[in-house]
Amino acid sequence: MYYPLMLDVRGRLAVVIGGGAVAERKVGTLLAYGARVRLISPEITQRLMQYAQDGLIEVHQRAYRPGDLDEAFLVFAATNQSEVNRQVYHEAVQRGQLVNVVDRPEWSLFHVPSTLRRGRLQISISTAGASPAMARRIRKQLEKQFDDWYAGYLDWLAELRGELQWLIPDSGKRRMAYQMFAEEEAWLEKYRREGHERTLQEARQWIGEWLRGNHLG
Repeated sequence: MYYPLMLDVRGRLAVVIGGGAVAERKVGTLLAYGARVRLISPEITQRLMQYAQDGLIEVHQRAYRPGDLDEAFLVFAATNQSEVNRQVYHEAVQRGQLVNVVDRPEWSLFHVPSTLRRGRLQISISTAGASPAMARRIRKQLEKQFDDWYAGYLDWLAELRGELQWLIPDSGKRRMAYQMFAEEEAWLEKYRREGHERTLQEARQWIGEWLRGNHLG
């Protein structure tokens, strides 16, 4: 079993050993989350080459060698050579670094889950490396349940939470009110129908009435 957590990789160095399609996917995701990327491989895909030319990643077109993991926060071994991947794994473990070896769960200290993202919302599905295909299947099912509206609605909830800080000084009452907005499906449906500003105005009105003891929710 793996301990679930979210990592802030912004500005942190991720070293990717390998230059094929799998490495390309890893690099694309790392860049999307703001990581610095060092890639090492004798051959690399056209897209990885473009990343390098655009100054998005650091590339060393050569074989892996000990010492390449200096200062790495995350390590990905994504070559098609088992012995190279094993060497990368052992170096990373000796350095106390988090390492993922593609297609070798037993050599991985972490796994990258299949992730559904809707703005601030992230739902990650992991099978602990047993079946990435099953994780993707479950993610596709969740995509139908959590549609694109959730991205805006979470922004709305974040704005409302800020207003509640000064509208409701009592922390207990504030928590009760915010929980209602977050859990009641009716507010999400209202947001879908009426949009951000109109729903926010109605929420303010509801809060005022609620504070006066006339709970209309």
